[in-house]
Amino acid sequence: MQEQSTEQRLSNLENEVADLKQKLAEQIAILEAKQESASNIDRALLNRVDVFGSELQRFERETRRSFEELRSGQKSLEVGFAKMQQTVDILVDSAKDHKQAIDILVDSAKDHKQAIEELAAGQRQIISLLTGEGKLRND
Repeated sequence: MQEQSTEQRLSNLENEVADLKQKLAEQIAILEAKQESASNIDRALLNRVDVFGSELQRFERETRRSFEELRSGQKSLEVGFAKMQQTVDILVDSAKDHKQAIDILVDSAKDHKQAIEELAAGQRQIISLLTGEGKLRND
């Protein structure tokens, strides 16, 4: 084997250094492309997180608004129920009053019936005396 001259060895080393520089440049370009891709992915992920956050806030607002509408409707129903309960109480009291009035009328009708029957019995005695059909009785 022949010994290489210093110049040849220098030339070979320079070629190897150039090859290494080229490979290094290629690796740097690959890394930069990967970093740019990762950066794009990061940006896309950040954008998706922002969109998700915005959607979550919108959902929260809509949910809060729905609950407020439900609460308002519930209060309205409670007020309506309270008014209806008052009306029912008034109707129950009125029905009780009507029942008492009917009971009084029934008692009065019974008293009137008894008075009419007594009057009729007295009238029959008077008629029988006037017509001569009966004797005078003391009851």
